[in-house]
Amino acid sequence: MPKYRKKPVEIEAFQLNTDGKTDFPEWFQKLLISGEAQIQSGYSDEGTGCFQVEIEDMRAGLGDYIVKLSDGSIEVWCPVYMKQTYELLEE
Repeated sequence: MPKYRKKPVEIEAFQLNTDGKTDFPEWFQKLLISGEAQIQSGYSDEGTGCFQVEIEDMRAGLGDYIVKLSDGSIEVWCPVYMKQTYELLEE
């Protein structure tokens, strides 16, 4: 039986850092300016600081990756999926 391998695809992505010092790429800054993405910060029920990004009907929390796919669509991926599926090409 033939076997298949997923074609390599390059994506752009950044992680919402847990230290609160995330550098947003230009494409994400444009989403914020246009209102397509929103940042919310506050405190959790436990009293710790929290930070969320909302894009359409998706939410990203600290540690999650916001990914721009080759077709321009945006997705939110958990760190486990990102690390299992992609490797960092450059910083």
